[in-house]
Amino acid sequence: MSLTAINQFGCATTNTFLDGVCIEPNPVASFTVQNNPLPIIQTTTLLQNTSQNATSVVWNFGHDAQVSSTFSPIHTFPERAGNYLVTLVVQNSNGCVDSTFEVIQIEQDPIYYVPNAFTPNGSELNNIFLPVFSPSMILSSYQLQIFNRWGQTVFESRDPSKGWDGSVDTNDGASIAQDGMYTYKITFIESGFEKVFEVTGSVVLLR
Repeated sequence: MSLTAINQFGCATTNTFLDGVCIEPNPVASFTVQNNPLPIIQTTTLLQNTSQNATSVVWNFGHDAQVSSTFSPIHTFPERAGNYLVTLVVQNSNGCVDSTFEVIQIEQDPIYYVPNAFTPNGSELNNIFLPVFSPSMILSSYQLQIFNRWGQTVFESRDPSKGWDGSVDTNDGASIAQDGMYTYKITFIESGFEKVFEVTGSVVLLR
C-alpha cells in the first residue's frame, strides 16, 4: 500500500507500506433455543450460540439479574408460568458490539382431575371412572389403562370420552369387576406440544 503526503510548501512524499490495513468484520449476534415454549415441570434448556465473529459473549436471562459469559449455556428458568426475555450481547476484538434477544415462554402444565373412587352401581352419579380435562385442552394422543392387583389389564381406552364402567372383558363376554383398588395409567399429549404426560395412581371401585 502506498501513501502520498503533501506539505505546506507543495512538496510530495510517497511511502510504501508492506502491510495493508486489516479490517475485522463486525460481530453478528444470533442463537437458537433447544425447546421453546417450556413446560413448567422442565424449565431447563440449551441456548445454542450461533453468533459470528464474536470473541466474547454476555447472556442476560431476564430474571433475577442472572448473567453468563458461557458461549452456549444450559440454563434453568424459574418453575412458574411466564415470559422471560433472553438477551445475547457479543463483541469482537475491536470492541464492536451486536445484540439479539428471544422471549422464552414457560407454560403451565395441562389441567386435569382424576377421581380416586367410583361406584358403578347403576345410580345416576359416579358410575364411570374417567379423567376430567380442562375444556381448553385439546388432546392429540390419549390412552387410559386399568390394571388389577396382579398387573393384568382389565380396561383400555384411547377415547377421552370413554371411561371404565367397572366391567371386565373376558372370553365369555363382559363380567363385573370385584370391589377393590385398581391401578390406572393415563398417557396423553396436548395438541401443539411434543411432551408426553404420564399419570399413574389408584382408584377404588365400590358398588
